[in-house]
Amino acid sequence: MTPAMAGEWKWESGSSLVFTAKTVFPMGEKYQIKLDAEKLVAPQIKLNTPQLEFTTTPFTLNLSKAEFYQDPRNPQQKSAIFTAKFNAPVDVLSFEKLITMSLLPNQPLKYSILYNDKKTEAWIHSQPLALPDNPAQIKLSVGKGVKTVASANQLQTVSDKLVNVPGLYSLEVNDVSA
Repeated sequence: MTPAMAGEWKWESGSSLVFTAKTVFPMGEKYQIKLDAEKLVAPQIKLNTPQLEFTTTPFTLNLSKAEFYQDPRNPQQKSAIFTAKFNAPVDVLSFEKLITMSLLPNQPLKYSILYNDKKTEAWIHSQPLALPDNPAQIKLSVGKGVKTVASANQLQTVSDKLVNVPGLYSLEVNDVSA
C-alpha cells in the first residue's frame, strides 16, 4: 500500500482479502494498492484487479445555515447567526483566526463562537445589530487553511455565506395562511 499504513492483511474467505489499519486513515489521502498475485494466490488463479486506488474522505466545512435573528423576548436584540458543520472535529484556533464578518460593503463586525461538545458544529453570532435604514447583508467568510484535530488535509477553499438584514423601512411577508 502506498503510502504505507500500519495494519494487518487477512483472508476473510477464499475470495476476500481484508486490511485492518492499526490507526485511523488520514482524511483526504490518496492510496494505491498493488497486489502481487505470485505471493497471494495459487499459480492457476488470476486476479481480476491486481491494482486498486482510493481516496479517503477529505476534511470539509459546510456553512449550512445563515439567519437574521431577533430575540422574541427582547425585540431590540438582533444579530446574524451562521452555522458551520465539519465532518471531523475542527481545530478551534485555525478556524477562529480565519473568520471575518462584515456588514457589506466593508464594515467589519465582531462575533462570538459556540461549539458543540465534539467540535463538529459551530455557531457564529454577530455583535448586536441595529437595523439599518435600508436592507443590507452580512457576510461571513472562512479563509482556506482550516484544520481538524484528526490527521487530515486542511481546507483548500474559502467559504462564504450571506445573511439578509431588513431595513427600518422594509417589510417582507414570507407566508400568509387562513
